[in-house]
Amino acid sequence: MIDRVLRCALCIGAAAAFFAGCGESQPHVAPDFMPQNSAITSAAHGKSWMQPGVKGRDLLYAAVGSGITVYTYPRGHLVGSLGVGGTYLCNDTAGNVFIPAGAFGTQILVYAHGATKAKATLNDPYPAVACSVDPTTERVAVTAGFGGGIVIYPYKPKQGWRYAKVYRDPDLQSIIFCAYDKNGNLFVDGKDSAGDFVVAEMPKGSQTFTAITLDQPIKTGGSIQFDRKYLAIADYGAGYPTAAVVYRFALSGSSGTRISKTTLDDSLAFGQFWIQGGKIIGPIGYDSIRAIGYWQFPAGGSPSKNFAGPDTYPSGEVVSLK
Repeated sequence: MIDRVLRCALCIGAAAAFFAGCGESQPHVAPDFMPQNSAITSAAHGKSWMQPGVKGRDLLYAAVGSGITVYTYPRGHLVGSLGVGGTYLCNDTAGNVFIPAGAFGTQILVYAHGATKAKATLNDPYPAVACSVDPTTERVAVTAGFGGGIVIYPYKPKQGWRYAKVYRDPDLQSIIFCAYDKNGNLFVDGKDSAGDFVVAEMPKGSQTFTAITLDQPIKTGGSIQFDRKYLAIADYGAGYPTAAVVYRFALSGSSGTRISKTTLDDSLAFGQFWIQGGKIIGPIGYDSIRAIGYWQFPAGGSPSKNFAGPDTYPSGEVVSLK
C-alpha cells in the first residue's frame, strides 16, 4: 500500500510536497527533495488526436502521466488525447479546457471543446499548479504552489490573454487549489507556516484574503470546488488509505458549516475530484488498478463506474459540456 501511495505522489509532483506530513500515515516527502523526473516536471510531447464528431458530445478530460486523455461523458469511451502533460484542470462556461502544462507548469494552455490544438497559450512566470475560471468575468486564477501566491489573468476567449496580477496571502505558505463561486468570489486552500490546513476567500473586488473557519477539521486537505451554493473540500487523510472523503460546507461570512460527508471508496489518496451534477469523478487507485471512477454524490460509497485504465494514475479530471 505504501508503494502505491509513493507512486501516486510521483504522478502528481506539484502536490506531493503539499501533502507531505499532513496526515500521520502519509509518507514524508520534503520539498527540497522533490523528484526531478522529466516525465513529471515537463509536458509530454505526444501527437494530439480526436475522433470525428466529438465536438457535439459532452467530454471528460483526464490528466495522466503521458498527457490528457479525452472520453465521452458519461459513457467513458476513449475518443481523443492531447499530447501535453498536465496535473490539474479547469474549464469555463463556454467549454474551454485550461491545462497548466506539466507538474510544475510554466504554461497554461487553452483548448476549445473537442479541439486538438491550443487556442491560446500563456507563458506563466510562476509554477502553474491548479486553476479556476471566474464565471462572471472569465478571469483565470492559477495557483503558484509554495509562497502563498495566486496569479489572476483577465482572459477573454475572443481576445486572448491580458496582463496578470499576482496576489499573496502572508498567512499562507502554500496555495495549491482554488475555486470561484457563481458570484466571482475566489476561494483557495493550502497550508500556513505551522503546516496547518487553511481555507481563505478573496471576495470579488477585493485584493486580500480572509481566512474561513470550518466546523469540521480537515486532516489532509485537497481539491476544492463549488457544488451549486456549497464549497466542497476533499480530505485525503480522513479515510486514508482506502478512501478519500469530501465535505460540503455552507458558508456564512468567515465561517463554514458542514452539511454533508461523502466517502469515496477505493479512491486515490491524492488528486483532483470533479463534481458534475449528481456525480463526483476522480481517480481510482488500489492495488495495481489505474482507473477513473464515478461515485454518486453526495451519497458516495463504491464507484458506480470504473473505466479507462490509463498508463499511470490519473491526477485530475474536468467535464467540458458541448
